[in-house]
Amino acid sequence: MAGGVPCISARADTPAGPLAFTGAADRERRDLASRLRLAVLGKFFRNPEQALAAVHLGHVHDGYMVNLFADNIKLRGRAARIVAAVAGCDQETAVQALEKTDGQVKPAILLAAGAADMKTAQELLDGTGRRLRPALSKLEALEGSRPKG
Repeated sequence: MAGGVPCISARADTPAGPLAFTGAADRERRDLASRLRLAVLGKFFRNPEQALAAVHLGHVHDGYMVNLFADNIKLRGRAARIVAAVAGCDQETAVQALEKTDGQVKPAILLAAGAADMKTAQELLDGTGRRLRPALSKLEALEGSRPKG
């Protein structure tokens, strides 16, 4: 214990191995580490069900969480990367699309992929139960049926 703070030994010659807890708080530290491991393990086993539910509800598209409302700086950056990746556009186009949709990712993806306006993007989503993949397919079919100008 250095200065009243328990520390972890990095010495290989300690009885418990190279990263043994030393100091007065050994038991508490081991108990905390055990509780943390159990919490992580529990989260791991709960997440597959949550992930499958999110996919089933149309919240996930190609591994991206698209049922996202970007209402802060961190989420705006993440949302712009998602829009750019899914719509196949550059970052600037993604940011502009997000601005037009007030941070809603699904309609922003449709705008960046070629939807004429927010109303069209919302109609595509509403017509597909808010699922992005069928909405993108409908958008592609619409664009394919338009005469080349």
